[in-house]
Amino acid sequence: MMPMPSFDRHHDAAAPCPACAARGLEHFYQVDNVPTSSNLLMPTRPDAIGWPCGALRLAHCAACGFITNTAFDPASQQLSARYEATQACSPTFGKFAQQLAQDWIDRYELRGKRVLEIGCGQGEFITMLCDAAGATGWGLDPIVEPSRFKSERVDLIAEKFGPKWYHLQPDFIICRHTLEHIPDVSVFLKSIRASLAQDTQTVVAIEVPDNQRVMSEAAFWDIYYEHCSYFDATSLPSALRLAGFAVIDHRLEFGGQYLVTEARPSAMAPTPANAKPKSTPLAAADSLAAFVDKCSQRLSWWSEQLQNSSGQSVIWGSGSKAVGFLSTLGAGSSVQAVVDINPAKQGTYLPGSGHEIVAPAELLEIRPSRVIVMNPIYLDEIRQSLTALGLTPDLVPLV
Repeated sequence: MMPMPSFDRHHDAAAPCPACAARGLEHFYQVDNVPTSSNLLMPTRPDAIGWPCGALRLAHCAACGFITNTAFDPASQQLSARYEATQACSPTFGKFAQQLAQDWIDRYELRGKRVLEIGCGQGEFITMLCDAAGATGWGLDPIVEPSRFKSERVDLIAEKFGPKWYHLQPDFIICRHTLEHIPDVSVFLKSIRASLAQDTQTVVAIEVPDNQRVMSEAAFWDIYYEHCSYFDATSLPSALRLAGFAVIDHRLEFGGQYLVTEARPSAMAPTPANAKPKSTPLAAADSLAAFVDKCSQRLSWWSEQLQNSSGQSVIWGSGSKAVGFLSTLGAGSSVQAVVDINPAKQGTYLPGSGHEIVAPAELLEIRPSRVIVMNPIYLDEIRQSLTALGLTPDLVPLV
């Protein structure tokens, strides 16, 4: 077993918040030896086991509620075509993505408009939205392979967003599940604001994991190295306002797992770096204490469950949650395999633990007695797949 997380709480009076620049971050959660990548395809088990590790040093800003990993090193991230994080293979996720796209099309009248997605992944969402809206668009991401999701309406470009693209002046900007990978949150948001004309009505739509859920549920499997920035319904609107945006709306989506916030450039210039957020999180100290207590209990419970289990246990879902779960617990030997429905991942290996990622059909040979479900929103989809295979293992969701 690897060392379990520690919960030493201490203040760093000099450290500035990357979202609001306030000083006095409070560290509260530490884990060593976690893989620096969760989604890079590892062609061999030695590659996966030998992948470089880093540390989690989570710190909370009492001024705006933002949480950051102060040990994150941007140079550790390898963004290339080997990065595979698409969820487009899941009917459950596909339905959610279609509903979200249609909501934005209707809400902001995107038919025939110009759309930019920053951090588009493989481009599946931007192509779906533009095709549905009769819009034109651009998708920017270093990992994108333009041949995977083709559309005559969308240019998919394997580059990061920067001044080179300021001339685009889109009507709608999408940033889904990218901001949590950005360490310099304020710099990034201000760069988006700087790219837009002063009097523009462009809407910026951001989707991130809701950290309030992670904290309240003590979902330690949702804390991993690739995510260096953690937002809730206080800290994300605050960061946008400080960067020069006026928040239009923010709400929870996907079963309360994702926070969606929409904003327009405000008439005022971005707030100076030394300014404080307008709102301050309530009972932050109590919230951190509750997380520490509940997380400690969950870690002990899962460690005992995996050590004392009889029969074969497998994990369903080879994304970041699986890497976070196994690397935090150090319980890789208690799991037989990791299942994923994405063909691009099958036959590769999970970073850190080295588990082979297998197709659901391979469970016919493994015959697991228990399937640990990384995301409970997929329970019905997974149960249907197992029933089709004639398998009836216990389904244990991470809740």
